[in-house]
Amino acid sequence: MIEKETSNIVTEFYEYTSKRDVDSVIQMISEDITWNLPGNKILAPWLGERKGKKQVQDFFSLLEKYTKPREFRLDKLLVEGKNAVAVGYLSSEMLATNQVFDSFFMAYFTVENQKIINYLFVEDSWKLVEVLSERK
Repeated sequence: MIEKETSNIVTEFYEYTSKRDVDSVIQMISEDITWNLPGNKILAPWLGERKGKKQVQDFFSLLEKYTKPREFRLDKLLVEGKNAVAVGYLSSEMLATNQVFDSFFMAYFTVENQKIINYLFVEDSWKLVEVLSERK
């Protein structure tokens, strides 16, 4: 039962994020969520650890300011109880350099009381630095 709920919530989360429906995403997360995308915050200001809904809204504002989505694909979703791991592919244009960033990703979720309480997103941060350092 918990696996189905976790799976549904994560799937719905990706439906909203792929459309950049920030308001719907914010409704899905807990007030005190831990949100983490490790990486170089100097080159990619949207990266880093955030706590709470307001800081997650800031993440989406920065993401929209610096990137343009091209493709997003969820390839696999593995669920065990309140935890889920998503594996997929993304492609985005970096607006500062007009370069395209392509990467596979892995995301780890924890869901409690029908809210996402923990989100960790890992992508090819080395390639992201390269793409953000180059100019066309």
